[in-house]
Amino acid sequence: MKGIHYISASHPFKRGFFLYWLPTIAFAAVIFVGSSLSSSTIEETIRDLNWVTLSQELLHAAEFGIFALLIYRLLWHYTGWPFLGLSPVVLVLTTGYGALDELHQAFVPGRDSSLYDLGWDALGAVLALSSVAVVVQLRKLRVRGNSLPGD
Repeated sequence: MKGIHYISASHPFKRGFFLYWLPTIAFAAVIFVGSSLSSSTIEETIRDLNWVTLSQELLHAAEFGIFALLIYRLLWHYTGWPFLGLSPVVLVLTTGYGALDELHQAFVPGRDSSLYDLGWDALGAVLALSSVAVVVQLRKLRVRGNSLPGD
């Protein structure tokens, strides 16, 4: 049809959306939904998963660490910025979403807002970005032709 342009599956926008935007948005939605649950529901769910014993603090750090990695991946794909330029942006975005998450929890029955939890969210983001820093440095060593310990 003349005048109508279809976006093919290989179109860069569509591919970028499914590979980078969708996982990040979906994980933000998972965090939001999790924050909508009461503390007792979350604790029951954790208890029912006999194969894992995690504290609330570790859950905060893990979920926001994953979220930071997804944001980093998304922004790096579109900007190509170096790690040192991108990591502060990722930390601000991740912690900002954590602050919004804590604000949201203030309105959920059975939940409360906590700067303590926000600190664990930020720590998770910092730990995730630290792992990215290690990977970036290891890749630089390989590109330069230096051998890594154990090679």
